[in-house]
Amino acid sequence: MSQTRSKLSLRQRMVLSIGSALLAGLATLLVVVTLRSSATVEREALETGHTTAEAVGQKVAAQLNRALETTRTLADALNGIRSNGGDTRAPAAELLRRTLERSSDIAAIWTCWEPDAWDHNDAAFTADPAYGAQGRFSLVWDRRDVGVSRRPRLDYQDQDYYRLPAQRAQETILEPYLTSAAGSAKSGSDEKRLMTSIAVPVLEGSKVIGVVGIDLELTRFSQQLAGATLGDLGYLTIVSYNGLYAGHPKAERRGQSFLEHDPWAEAYLSQLKSGQPFEARNESRTLGGPAIRIAGPIEIGHTGTPWTAIVNLSRTEMMQPVRELRNLSIGIGLGVLLLMLGLVYLLAGSIAKPINRLADRLRAGSREVTVAADDINRAGTTLAENASAQAASIEETSASCEELNAVVQSNADTAKATRDLAETSRRRAETSEKEMRDMVSAMNDIQESAQAVARIVDSINEIAFQTNLLALNAAVEAARAGSAGAGFAVVAEEVRTLAQRAAKAAQESSERIEVSVERANRGSAICGRVETAFSDIRRAASEVSNLTDNIASASQEQAEGIKQINAAIIQIDHHVQNSAAQTEETASASSELHAQAVSMSDSVSELVALVNGQRARSGSGSSANSSPATRPSSSRPATTFHVAGR
Repeated sequence: MSQTRSKLSLRQRMVLSIGSALLAGLATLLVVVTLRSSATVEREALETGHTTAEAVGQKVAAQLNRALETTRTLADALNGIRSNGGDTRAPAAELLRRTLERSSDIAAIWTCWEPDAWDHNDAAFTADPAYGAQGRFSLVWDRRDVGVSRRPRLDYQDQDYYRLPAQRAQETILEPYLTSAAGSAKSGSDEKRLMTSIAVPVLEGSKVIGVVGIDLELTRFSQQLAGATLGDLGYLTIVSYNGLYAGHPKAERRGQSFLEHDPWAEAYLSQLKSGQPFEARNESRTLGGPAIRIAGPIEIGHTGTPWTAIVNLSRTEMMQPVRELRNLSIGIGLGVLLLMLGLVYLLAGSIAKPINRLADRLRAGSREVTVAADDINRAGTTLAENASAQAASIEETSASCEELNAVVQSNADTAKATRDLAETSRRRAETSEKEMRDMVSAMNDIQESAQAVARIVDSINEIAFQTNLLALNAAVEAARAGSAGAGFAVVAEEVRTLAQRAAKAAQESSERIEVSVERANRGSAICGRVETAFSDIRRAASEVSNLTDNIASASQEQAEGIKQINAAIIQIDHHVQNSAAQTEETASASSELHAQAVSMSDSVSELVALVNGQRARSGSGSSANSSPATRPSSSRPATTFHVAGR
């Protein structure tokens, strides 16, 4: 289908499109006209049907009510004659006969009375053949070929024409019934007449004492119905209270059951019984298709048993004018369609030439736009790639600066910690140097004390030596004294022993004191050297503290400088990213421009193909194959970068 459409020229497509639109419009118009016409015709037909049903109902009701009024008048007249007394049977019979003769639409007039209800003298008339063996006032006047004739009515009490009005004690119309042409239901004649009877009871108080009735022939109702104008197929029927045909165009259906031939009416029995109008749509075997039934009630006096006039309309016949109008509309529409298609064909030819010229100019302009867009797209893509590379380099530099800043900051923190530790060591060295000086002073004091003790020991040693000499001298003198000096010699010996012991103790103490003094001298020398070392340590710690302080200050200054460098790099990266994003947007816009140019070129080709009815030349859209718009999206530079430390 698409290949067929591509081969159609603009003229052919315009003819096809406008023809389709006109056809759719005409079809819509035809449907609307048909539906509106159908609705109008059906509405008018229904109105006619309702009017006809109402008119027929009124006409039939008027005839029946006239007969009913005559019956009422006869009943009142007979009751008046009966009330006068005397020989009243002959005048009453004469009244009935004259009434029948004057009313050509009445087939028979009759009256029936209860035993002895007329003149309380039935026994006097038992021998009279005009009244029968029971002598009751009961007779009928009917029409025959030779005129009117009288006959008695016998065994009437069980017949419907008497039993029903007597039981109901009100006016009654009997259901239609067939009887022979001679007027007797028992006649052997094949000719049948459709009849009904209207009966009015005669009351004495609340008791029924007699019934006066009129028999009407209903055949002429059917003749009147056949004269109604309802088209070639439509017809009228009259249905009684209990559903019998009181009038029908077909003679064989008169007096037959309505539901037997029209089962659709079973759903409307309640309307038929209550004398309500209704409308039904169904299929009709008589009409041979769909039918519309319109029912109008026929009220008959105070009988309480209304009849119904039914108009039967053929919907097929009803819609015949609509079908004719539809066919006429189709013919006119086809003529208009062909005329419009011819005009469109000529008009399309005049439009195609300027469109071709415009298409040529558009094709040339689209080629130039495509080439320019291609150049802009390549330049934008290169610039975007460079911006992406710059952004990546700046990102790496920023990351390195961030790492260097972290290292410098760590060194500054370490130098500061070292400076604090050196300061602590210097203070501790000063404290230790002071304590060492105190210890050296204490050692000197110990040394002096040891020397004083040595001098005291030397004194003791000298004393012991002198004591020992004195003891020797005393012993010598005691020896010289002999026995007189024996006790003194003992004392001198003890003193000498004591002096020796003291000398020995002094010798040992002197040895020990010399060792202590030697050790004190050696400790004092060591303390001196330690004091000198602590002094050197204190000076070194001061120098280290000064150096670490300088290092910490320098590291802090380096960290501040690197922070400023990193902030500057971040600012540069922000600008580079904005430039990269703008470059990407430019590249995207150029790609879109290129795609639009290619699309315009393709549209021009399609326009040419549309006008000329040919396929677009392959060269017209060849630039699309090399268009950057067809490149994969992975070749485009990224539009966002993440710099460490943000």
